[in-house]
Amino acid sequence: MAFNGLYCILLRYHLVFIRDRKVTANPTVLGDDQRWNAMIISVLPFYLFILKGENMKVIDQFILESVSNISLHPFDEKLYLSLISKHNQQDSHVAFRVNNYDNAYTIKYDNEVCGFISFVRSNFDKNQAFIQIVIIRKFRGRGILQVSEDTVDKNNKLKRLLASIKIKNIASIKAHLKAGFKYFPEDKLNELRLKKNLDKNMTRLYKDYK
Repeated sequence: MAFNGLYCILLRYHLVFIRDRKVTANPTVLGDDQRWNAMIISVLPFYLFILKGENMKVIDQFILESVSNISLHPFDEKLYLSLISKHNQQDSHVAFRVNNYDNAYTIKYDNEVCGFISFVRSNFDKNQAFIQIVIIRKFRGRGILQVSEDTVDKNNKLKRLLASIKIKNIASIKAHLKAGFKYFPEDKLNELRLKKNLDKNMTRLYKDYK
């Protein structure tokens, strides 16, 4: 375990270096003083191999924290409407509803607006909250969803996040599953639909936090 901790530290240093210096994986285009630094990239698979298995979740988190520069800011409705219209996102997401602006945020990636996120606490359990998030298409696949949702959970001391997603929105479902969410059991989903607590064209996922 001590060695694993050391490998994690080294991996994180290398990822941060790559992010900050933006080195390339081709030593031939670098000066002599930079070629050693470029070799950092080539040794990453070695770290991942050593830390495979149960430690991969730790590595995923290190990667997200190291290569991402993600921050949450006060929600700007006018900015949201203009960007969503510009990027034609209306048909691919559930309508973004904000009941409390204190619980809504603008997401920035490297100081550029990349999405929006908000949450509403459950009426039955204040430790649970329904989350909704919109990521502009060109920023998807960078781990922004997971970092943003985990940050909202941590800052508000929640125990569980709930995500109601259109069944046809496969991309969003896959992104949430990759971020650690799980499906509710089918019998529970059917019960929610019968009670009119979940539309028939929607599914629901959850993620528990310690």
